[in-house]
Amino acid sequence: MVTRKGRKAILAIVITAMLVLMPLSVLGYSKAAQSINRLPKALNDSGDRDLDAIRKAIVDRGAQWTAGETSVSRRAQEMRKGLCGLTDLPEVIEGAKAETSAYQPALDWRNVGGTDWTTSIKDQAACGSCWAFGAIAAMEAQNNIEEANPDIDLDLSEQDLLSCSPGSCNGWYLSRTLNWLKGQGTVDETCFPYRADDTIPCSDACPDWADRTWKIKEWGWVNPTEEDIKGYLLKAPLPTSMNVYTDFFYYKEGVYEHVSGRYEGGHLVTLVGWDDTNQCWICKNSWGPEWGEGGWFRIKYGECGIESGTAYLVDVYQARAPTISISTDEFRYEPGDQMLVSLGATNPGEEQAVSVHIGVEKPDGKTVWFINKPSVTLTAGFEYSTEKLLTVPSIPAGTYTWHAVLTNPRTGLILCEDSASWEMVLPNTPTGDITDVFDHLASALDFGK
Repeated sequence: MVTRKGRKAILAIVITAMLVLMPLSVLGYSKAAQSINRLPKALNDSGDRDLDAIRKAIVDRGAQWTAGETSVSRRAQEMRKGLCGLTDLPEVIEGAKAETSAYQPALDWRNVGGTDWTTSIKDQAACGSCWAFGAIAAMEAQNNIEEANPDIDLDLSEQDLLSCSPGSCNGWYLSRTLNWLKGQGTVDETCFPYRADDTIPCSDACPDWADRTWKIKEWGWVNPTEEDIKGYLLKAPLPTSMNVYTDFFYYKEGVYEHVSGRYEGGHLVTLVGWDDTNQCWICKNSWGPEWGEGGWFRIKYGECGIESGTAYLVDVYQARAPTISISTDEFRYEPGDQMLVSLGATNPGEEQAVSVHIGVEKPDGKTVWFINKPSVTLTAGFEYSTEKLLTVPSIPAGTYTWHAVLTNPRTGLILCEDSASWEMVLPNTPTGDITDVFDHLASALDFGK
């Protein structure tokens, strides 16, 4: 059975204003959003004062947005601050420049050619997992665009990133998130539903996770200018970082600009378009459909560092898992017989480093591993097969099993495995320790030679 290596971490959120404990970690998208919306206003006892100050500041500044009580503003201060989980918010990152400098006055991937190429608004709930949601939202939309089919509406798993990567509800890095999506990828939502809990083990994913993994081929930073970001945004939505201040929690509609409140943290969102008439970017958030403009928001050009850390993705694809196989020419053998062992491996997808393990299981159920190659590389399109003729050693009667396994050297996750059983039919006294007997056969069946 395919297994996955898990991690353990503990996230406890204590709401102190009314001494009410309401964990959301075990809830899915809809239940989490419902629970958040039911949070009493008193959980944030400074909300009225904050809202009055924000509304006054909007008027004084002449800003073009509306503030009000939202599903997020009602949360306790520490709870809403925890939504900002981007830990590598950059000041300015130099990156790739666009190929053109002439742009239409507006673009909105929610309506290009009369079609919505984005995916639905999600809710990260009580977890600082914006780093996963912002990146995956861009990945999902880009797949629709690359396939020229908005009806695909790919729904990928943020929980897979939360449970399997080093990232947590306390936050993670955008660069490392994108590297993870390139190297390890993520499965579909049905395979690993979101639970807003970083203590859920990686092994909780569906058994066939390896065949349901999606990845990006590459990624890079976009040069932090309006022109260059527009150039890349013409191709697909982009994950981007921003600073969050208290007033953003109260955003209802309009073109947001910071007017009041303290710095709350770094946040990852997804750019989906621009509007030169209103001088703003159009963005997708991950705070549920009850916040903002149905979960979306518009933000003034240059505001809150919105252009400083923007990335582009290259090629979203479903990774085809590598394979390994092992077999013998017969089932029954006697000492001294010749056993033909066939070994094969394929990698139909991208280049990937794997660890190769080959061993034999004895009749008592104990496995003797005698080959362990930690950095065999299976390049794209790789196919390997070999046959080895072995002389069966003098060993006790019983059923033995060859095992062949490929694992990911970074995570320890099993990528694929195969086995082949065979029977020793005549009882004999071993010539030596059985481990030593099989150890000396390692060179005869070595993988990759």
